[in-house]
Amino acid sequence: MASGFASAFSDAGTEYSNDKVRSKVILGDAGRPMETVDMILCMLNKSMPPTLVNSEYLSVLNFNLCNDSTNEAPLMGSLTIDTSRASNTSSQITKMLFEIQVGTPLIVRADSEVKKEPTLSSPYGELEFNYSYTNLLDDDLNHGSLVITDIDNVVSIELTEELDCRAGSNICFPGIDHEETPYNDMNYRSYIDASVASDGNSGMAKVGYVDRSDSSKKLTYLLNWNNDFIAQYDLDTNDVLLQSSCRSRGDFLESATGYGLYDEDGSRVNATTFVYGYYGTEDRQPIFISKRNAWFSGGETGSDRPTTMFKHDGTALSISYDPDDSSTQNYDTDNDGTFATITGIELSDSVSFPTGVIIGSSIVYNDETAQGTPYEYSYLFSDGKYFSGIPQVIKSGNSVQKLNIKNGTLIEDDEGVNYILKQSLVLKYPEDVDAANCAALTAAAVNAETKISSKTSADITAIDSSWVTPDVGDNPKVIDGVIQ
Repeated sequence: MASGFASAFSDAGTEYSNDKVRSKVILGDAGRPMETVDMILCMLNKSMPPTLVNSEYLSVLNFNLCNDSTNEAPLMGSLTIDTSRASNTSSQITKMLFEIQVGTPLIVRADSEVKKEPTLSSPYGELEFNYSYTNLLDDDLNHGSLVITDIDNVVSIELTEELDCRAGSNICFPGIDHEETPYNDMNYRSYIDASVASDGNSGMAKVGYVDRSDSSKKLTYLLNWNNDFIAQYDLDTNDVLLQSSCRSRGDFLESATGYGLYDEDGSRVNATTFVYGYYGTEDRQPIFISKRNAWFSGGETGSDRPTTMFKHDGTALSISYDPDDSSTQNYDTDNDGTFATITGIELSDSVSFPTGVIIGSSIVYNDETAQGTPYEYSYLFSDGKYFSGIPQVIKSGNSVQKLNIKNGTLIEDDEGVNYILKQSLVLKYPEDVDAANCAALTAAAVNAETKISSKTSADITAIDSSWVTPDVGDNPKVIDGVIQ
């Protein structure tokens, strides 16, 4: 039985009490370019160039800290940073090189010029950020530019990015060319051009997706908002209105997609159920190792299985395999609970909750189920970060969790041990409201705004090809935004 519970877990100072619930507003395709903007700004902030002025150093960053991911496998990048500022009134000039693994390795080069640091009155500051990244396995080349200015309390945000995944890179969204979109989802330009009040209470934006081979094939989104509502206008490839919506900026359909798991004393459960990385020093093939099974991108079995793997920060790990398991299969065939062991890391099984009931007062349903109805679950699992097993439903065109479990809910595992749940990530979908609320937020006003325009390849500035990467050694000066 799972229920609401009051105990020491919620006392001041416990990990349960200290852990924050993160939230993210979802606008679908119209919001994806702004998510890229937020990730760039987060990466710049956590790599610390404004603090370590006139420095050359190594920074290591888990990029999942900048994209609202609950993924246990870190998306690590080692950043070589060369940053300088001539004086306190000069711009901060930063050049960086870093490698990250997104299924396949990417080499990223970026140049930034921070002209004005963010302040309370100017939360974005002013900057230019140009970047280019290459897929090492498929030679896909992708690039983009972000420009932010703040003039008379009006912030201009311009991001233009071109992606080409036709050779196999997996960074394009959604990863295949859908017939529903007129442009090629594997070779397109995306952009946002926004004009926003510095307090964020009002603004307009134009978002576009354009085929790079035929610019007449496109989809466009116009956004216009005030403090209370946001109007969205979806235009087809001929700029004809497909649909419009009016949504609240204060009321949301909330879907909790991540939960932390805690002991009854409030300490966080952090089970390592798998390790993801790569093997091979040259071709860097992806690898997944868990206690009971493994996956190797090369399909190795038996004596050909790799005995060394590398985490994304370059750490080498030794792997051994249960000799009593089958040499032709990569899982625990003898059912003794272990297939693989990694030296120095204790691999654990997920915490299992096979069957039970969560009382109605501890949940909020997102579908048509009457609030207060107990929920009979089967086969829920958690490793302390992931919490899986809650079904998805479609609500207002969005795929969301059928229900949200309230913070502080007690749940018992298959061995009779009690745990506490707390939401870690909540996706917030703005609620649809009557179109009359957006009567003054017109598409015509967005089209008439001279500060907003469609973006082309000419809006992307090339990186500095003359920069020579400095030797910064192997000891990071900054790790996940913390100076060492």
